[in-house]
Amino acid sequence: MIAKGGMGVSTKFITSLFLLLMGQLPLAVAETEEPSVRQTQEQFQRWTVACIEEKITVCEARHAILAPNGGVQAQLSLSNRTDQPGQLLLQIALPLLADLKKEVVVKVGGQPLHPYHYSFCNQAACFIAEIADEEAITAFKKGIEFSVLSRSIQNGDQVMKGSLLGFSAALNRLKSKVAP
Repeated sequence: MIAKGGMGVSTKFITSLFLLLMGQLPLAVAETEEPSVRQTQEQFQRWTVACIEEKITVCEARHAILAPNGGVQAQLSLSNRTDQPGQLLLQIALPLLADLKKEVVVKVGGQPLHPYHYSFCNQAACFIAEIADEEAITAFKKGIEFSVLSRSIQNGDQVMKGSLLGFSAALNRLKSKVAP
């Protein structure tokens, strides 16, 4: 996979982030647990910062958008790139049966950020994975809520709303955990 800006992202990195994103990394790590693996999770209002510390530290700040039935409908997260220290990866996990030809729009305070394109799908979800740009980070810091507009081939247009309460504190914690 090629990330925005033409930089490659390693398969191991994407796999780790996918497992972390889906909340399964603790299960995967437990199967091959070594004494040097450390897991942490902290809550910042509506945002969670989760880290796996081993030889390298992989952390993400995430917010799960809940469906009316209480299940996770979508998730927006920022994570550190172990292959490019100092850069953050913006990831959006969306339901399967996504219309991959349609762009996904994220709005903060009613103002759209640039449109996003799907990066890949697997058996759990469809994902957007791009280098986080300063425009998006600044908008998230200033906002109270965000919405993700996508299209499902089964259900048509979808609008999923999430909270930005705690985003700035979670981002600061993420950056402090992965500072070089």
